[in-house]
Amino acid sequence: MSTPVPRPPGPSGAAAAPAGGLARDQFAYLRACISGVPRAEAAQRYLGMAPGPGLRAFHRQLLDQLQALARQRGDARWTLLAVSPRRHAAGAAGPATGTPLAASSFEDWVAEHGWEDWSQAEQLEAYEAHLLEQAAAAAPAPAPRIDFLSRAEQRLHRLQQRQLALLQDLERPSPAAAPVSQARPHDPVGAWFDPATAARLHAAGLTTLGQLQRAVRHSAQWHRPVKAVGESKARRIEALLARCLPSPAASADPGALAWQQRLHTPAFDGSNGRFRTERPRIAARTDAAALEAWLDTAVPNVPATRAAYRREIERWWLWCVVERGRPLSSCDAADARAYLDFLAAVPERWQSRRTVERWTPGWTPFRGPLGPQSRRFAFQVLHQLGAWLAGPAGYLAHNPWAAVERWRPIVGPRPLPPEERVLPGPALAALQAVLPDPARPGATRNGLLLLLCSRTGLRASELLAATVGQLHRTGEQWALAAGPAGRQVTLPAAVVDALEQSLAARGLGPLATCAGDVPLLPSAHDPRRRPSYGAVHRSFKGFVAGLLRRPAAPLPAAARALLSRATQQWLRHTFAHRAAQAGMPVDLLRHHLGHADSRRVRRYYRTDQPPSPITIG
Repeated sequence: MSTPVPRPPGPSGAAAAPAGGLARDQFAYLRACISGVPRAEAAQRYLGMAPGPGLRAFHRQLLDQLQALARQRGDARWTLLAVSPRRHAAGAAGPATGTPLAASSFEDWVAEHGWEDWSQAEQLEAYEAHLLEQAAAAAPAPAPRIDFLSRAEQRLHRLQQRQLALLQDLERPSPAAAPVSQARPHDPVGAWFDPATAARLHAAGLTTLGQLQRAVRHSAQWHRPVKAVGESKARRIEALLARCLPSPAASADPGALAWQQRLHTPAFDGSNGRFRTERPRIAARTDAAALEAWLDTAVPNVPATRAAYRREIERWWLWCVVERGRPLSSCDAADARAYLDFLAAVPERWQSRRTVERWTPGWTPFRGPLGPQSRRFAFQVLHQLGAWLAGPAGYLAHNPWAAVERWRPIVGPRPLPPEERVLPGPALAALQAVLPDPARPGATRNGLLLLLCSRTGLRASELLAATVGQLHRTGEQWALAAGPAGRQVTLPAAVVDALEQSLAARGLGPLATCAGDVPLLPSAHDPRRRPSYGAVHRSFKGFVAGLLRRPAAPLPAAARALLSRATQQWLRHTFAHRAAQAGMPVDLLRHHLGHADSRRVRRYYRTDQPPSPITIG
């Protein structure tokens, strides 16, 4: 085993102390790098860091922070930190003697200084300015001449001395130096970022550190409107911003990883919850196990549905532990009411960027504020969860959500029940009649969606996942193996004809010879890719809105009112309603819809208003 390299003490043997956000060990590391010590050796000696791919990014972040510190103090020498002494020694001889630099020198400089995302013209302009700065630094100075060194070595020596002097001033500022204030959200970006970056942020409307922080927190693609800032430069800006102005979430909460660990500690895992029963009827000794048991027992085995239910119960669970400081099984009706208030105005510290993965640094369970419909869904899920835990599971002594029934106004008016989300015949006929140009991919998809959902009752998730390979012939008819269990859904002739037309329009051939991985419902941009749920939802809502904007649309007022609220999911309910009114047996309809409980199907048989007859084909 190798002996660890001893870390030299800071000035006067004092412990490492912060200076502008940097510790003395970090200043010692930078001094060693400037003096010619290899970066990996300096990092191991002064920082205890093992060499690795992250060292270069760490080194760049230190330089970015030092430059910001110098700019904030009004020290014009911050540009010295953008010049690497090693590359200066390797490349300065060319410009001084008129010899062109090698292409590798230019490429190395671009990579070293983060100009990869800029255009070539801008890279060349910045590199030319860099060479001029080198030439100015190489001008005769009052320092004594070292005759036995080459001109390049003399320039390197002078650059090193100036950089070391700057580091010393930044680490231990003299009384005459401008005081450094803590970064604040209303500080202009120009006080902490270089002029070029600040100008580009200004042009995109990001003028203060607070505005930039909110943009970074709300979207990983915040840099898209900022000219000449790509992924790598955006990550550098984010790193510097995090050092200058820590996020409120970072200072107020321990982070996603610590949250996850806290959920499973004895104090918060629910093993000693205040409302736990002594003899639950499920094999669950913690809140986590009880939640999993509910998902496995009471939630439909549909991936999209399970994911939505899991999201809501995890949010509630995490809120109980982090905000209320107690396990889920210790929460009562007052906590449930407080949670509804929380959902009505989710704090920013609970919102994270869309691209952050679950339980990774920077993750929180909310992507943004919740609308009334999302809050209603959360209320319904948690009400069902509490009823099951306190009822069949016998895990809780009472349901904390049972007393919150009168608080429904918090989450807005109750939506229509499924049996009332039915489009009458005139509305369906009007939708088919105004389908736009079939040559447009979006229009073809809307027509196919209309037929598939209203004539088969497929779920949106099943339809989006369906491929040609799931189709097979059963005698004279085609059937689709839908859902995880592969239940057989017979396709009417009109649906098969529409599929054949869609495949022909995509240039993919007939059903009998088409490749099995081709989706039934195509993306509007790529005929071989399936669309996202959001794209289909927006396309269908736009299609309906276009119909309602037509002044000559022959629709009664009641039908127009229903159609204005409709989504593609209404087509599934419409199929179920029409099938029930036509006399389809309950068990057969339950199987066709993919429900496990017949009670979810019987509601369609209790309506009094059958739809008008209509043929879609």
